[in-house]
Amino acid sequence: MTRRPAPQTASFPPSLGNRVLPVVPILLGVAAIVDLRVELQLLFDQVTVTTVLAAFQNHGLAVMVLLLLPSLWHHYSRRF
Repeated sequence: MTRRPAPQTASFPPSLGNRVLPVVPILLGVAAIVDLRVELQLLFDQVTVTTVLAAFQNHGLAVMVLLLLPSLWHHYSRRF
């Protein structure tokens, strides 16, 4: 008798060919952008020092996540 290959199941974390898609930085980036959406609308309308300072003062964590996103992406993509 010949054995049938096992059915393929969805892998976690999701992969793109041989590379693994880092889920954590993507989720953090999306959450930061959602948190900053009002300030981003104000910045796209008119860039002022006041709106930039308000974004830093009121949403410090979201701003830091966006600034550190390349480092997070590099860290989580090489772990797998």
